[in-house]
Amino acid sequence: MKKYILYILFLAFVISFASCRKKTENKLVGKWELAWLEKNENPEIKKIWTITDGSAIIETNTGDDGSITEEKGYYFVEKNGFDVFYINIYELFNKTSLTYNGKYRIIELNDEILAIQQVFDTHGNYAFRRLEFTRIE
Repeated sequence: MKKYILYILFLAFVISFASCRKKTENKLVGKWELAWLEKNENPEIKKIWTITDGSAIIETNTGDDGSITEEKGYYFVEKNGFDVFYINIYELFNKTSLTYNGKYRIIELNDEILAIQQVFDTHGNYAFRRLEFTRIE
């Protein structure tokens, strides 16, 4: 009987971790506008990330001249511990060769704000880029 109780408790524990990660993924889905925190080399560019539930990130850049460019990358969510979540971004490049690829800790995520802090980039170097977004859809 103890064996069955332990099995049920273990199963409940595993399900609770999986559901927390899925809730975080669901909160990420939507359109997010980048709030520039550092000097912007192109202040006329409006940058929007569309995060899909199919693990894609579409970056749309709109210039003040009406020009629009789109780049597509991918992501997956990783959980470390009870409440530490990371978003891993890969294959997201833009025309200026600026890359957003790497591992980011999710600092804040709610219905209005997404704040992420890069902790590791894809070249094996530690980087500390911070990105903050406001939800637009």
